Parts: sequence; structure tokens; C-alpha cells
Amino acid sequence: MSASNPDLYAAVEHTFYDIVSSQLCIHYMFDKRDNVNNLLLNSLENLLVGGFLLLTIPDSLTIVKKIRELGERKGDYYIYGNDFFSMRFRNREFDRANGCYGWEYGFYLREAIGEKDPETGEIKYVNEYLIELENFELLLNRYNMKVVESVNFIEFYKQNKDKYQSLFDNFKLRFSEGQSIRKEFWDIAHCYRVVVAQKVVGRETRDFTSSKRNEPLKHNCH
Repeated sequence: MSASNPDLYAAVEHTFYDIVSSQLCIHYMFDKRDNVNNLLLNSLENLLVGGFLLLTIPDSLTIVKKIRELGERKGDYYIYGNDFFSMRFRNREFDRANGCYGWEYGFYLREAIGEKDPETGEIKYVNEYLIELENFELLLNRYNMKVVESVNFIEFYKQNKDKYQSLFDNFKLRFSEGQSIRKEFWDIAHCYRVVVAQKVVGRETRDFTSSKRNEPLKHNCH
């Protein structure tokens, strides 16, 4: 069942959380306002006060900058990428008639997202949607969430790589002297952002006796 399905709550009505983690997926819901509302309500309704929402999302600031400054015009599209990934935009400016929803682009990542014909090199893109960061933070505020960190993935890595070196060891990612991550992979990582938000108002205990759901919050995203 999709996280944006309005019926999902019935399945988790008496389950409460300290952490909700969503990695590289919520942007697919940003085609429509209702999908995002249902997603956040289902995800955050039973997050306890003090709990955290952990996200990795496309960094719209970086992506738009790349496509505007480095995107190559090919037919009806602007395309940016390297041997391992590709982004395709029909426009480099974005219509706000529908608020911050429906800002579609095509994305391809080798062996993960989309397909590439090995003979012709033609790419079959998967539709994704930009998340306008300022409006997204305002939207989270309306769901009683305070953004405590929002930083590009590369900057997040630089800030934490020494402190959490043990994680690299656990995943056998320690590089030998002279080795480094390929610049093409850095380019891909640069397209993502880490967002951490904390619940500031809401349920404080796991008491099942007061499990009345709030109505979806009304908001405008311009």
C-alpha cells in the first residue's frame, strides 16, 4: 500500500514511533498536493513529540543550478549527466500555477532507475518531481515538524565522515591510501540533500486510549 494512500492510517492506528525514515522516495509523491498531504499525515500522525523525520531527497537547488548552467539542449529537452546518470527537463523555469507540485523531470541512474539501451544508448527515463525546499519546510511546520538540519549530501558527508568513520568500516568502505570516490559519483551525490525534522507538538506517550486522528491540515503552497 502506498504511503500516500488515505486508508493506510487504519493499519498503523495504534503504532507509535520515535523515528520515521524515508530515503530517496518521497519526491515521487510531489506530483499532486493530495498525495503529499496523505503521505505526511500517514507518516507523521503517530510520530511522538521529540521524534525525528529523516529524509534524503533530491536537492532542487543543486539540480536546477546544474540544468540551467550546464544542461545541454537536445530536441525538446535540457539534459545533464555523466556516464552513470542523466536528468532530463523540458523547461528550466517552473510554473507556480499548481503551487510547488508537479515539477516533473526525467531521471536515470545506471542499474537502479530507468533503463538504457546498450546498443543505441537511448535512455528510458523515470518521472520524478522537484521538491521546492522553502515551501517544503513551511509544509512540515504545518504538520508540527521543525526542520533542524537541511544540507546538501556532500556537505553532510564532510561534516560527519570523521565522526562516524566506524560506519565506513562496518560497510567495508574504507579507502586505501591514494584511492578516492570517482568524480562522476560525487556529481550524483551532489544532487541529493539530507533533511532532518523534529516533532514539536503532538502525542507524547504510546497510550492507545487517545488515538483520535487529526483532520488533514489546510495550507497553501505558492
